[in-house]
Amino acid sequence: MTQAIGIIGLGIMGGAIACHLRDHDIDVYGYDISSEACDSAKSNGIVVCQNIDQLLSKSNLVFSSLPSEQAFIRVIGIFLEHAKSDHVLVDLSTLSLKSKMDAYQLFEYKNLKIMDCPISGTGEQAKKADLVLYVSGDEEIYHNISPYLSMFSRMHRFVGSFGYGTKLKLAANLLVAIHNAATAEAINFALESGIEEKIILELLGAGAAGSKVFDLRAPLMLQREYQPATMKLSNWKKDLDLIDQLGNHLGIDTPLFKATYDQYLKTIAAKSPDDDTAAIIETYKKS
Repeated sequence: MTQAIGIIGLGIMGGAIACHLRDHDIDVYGYDISSEACDSAKSNGIVVCQNIDQLLSKSNLVFSSLPSEQAFIRVIGIFLEHAKSDHVLVDLSTLSLKSKMDAYQLFEYKNLKIMDCPISGTGEQAKKADLVLYVSGDEEIYHNISPYLSMFSRMHRFVGSFGYGTKLKLAANLLVAIHNAATAEAINFALESGIEEKIILELLGAGAAGSKVFDLRAPLMLQREYQPATMKLSNWKKDLDLIDQLGNHLGIDTPLFKATYDQYLKTIAAKSPDDDTAAIIETYKKS
């Protein structure tokens, strides 16, 4: 089993994953364009590399956790230029299916290995290794890297050929989007009806109405505290757009999502991009 792993992207997710791997006595080498992210990683015992070339010289297994397609394209270009045949890139990012498949074709052409492994979970869940991973690509590689996946996740499964992880992740995010908006609507309904906040928090999600999203976001909604975010509105907008784009491309009917999407757009227009997605409750409030 390898004792060195590279992490490209040391933000909320990548930084937490790096720490979990380090806690399992793995030598972790990280890279990020953000000096703040690098400083935080260093303080947590991660060896920060000056560039991706250096990171590849230290580790054959590399995880990438990136915020945008632009960042992904940049990283892919550098990786393809400097990687060797024994390098494996496991991409944890939530990106468009097209960008993932384009990368896969480039890796195939160069006879290099890439896995599509998006994450379901928030930043807070990442800190607790309470993530679910949807792994797609080469099944043999999946079995080889499974011990490492278990170090920072609650559950991981192989879901099929490359790209199926992204398809499942977008379906999961569709459900999260609806649950989050439904939680906000129900909490506002209860508040406007005169129910006390403490009772709402203790009982509204305790029965059949409960969900993981309620558990994570109801306290934030009731406190109206949206920073620091476990999922920023700016990042969530990207995920919502990906769901909308793929659904439209495939002609899938998503009436609940589209109604929810409109509510998020109102929230994004009115709130800080750094606010948590729990801020959607503000679109329901009278004042």
